[in-house]
Amino acid sequence: MKRRSTARDAVREVLHGLGDIVGQRWPAVRADVDPEAVHELRIALRQARAVLWASRDVLPDRARE
Repeated sequence: MKRRSTARDAVREVLHGLGDIVGQRWPAVRADVDPEAVHELRIALRQARAVLWASRDVLPDRARE
């Protein structure tokens, strides 16, 4: 994260990182080859939900839908 990032930029960066995790784990989840992938996917989704909730004053409602 850049030193002069806005809160909106920081939220976006964190959500993109969590989205990357979801994208990386999804093939293993769909193929049902790695139970750990399911766990990591669920964690990333819970973290994303928590970030969206915590950023409710930073992001407009439309962006959080």
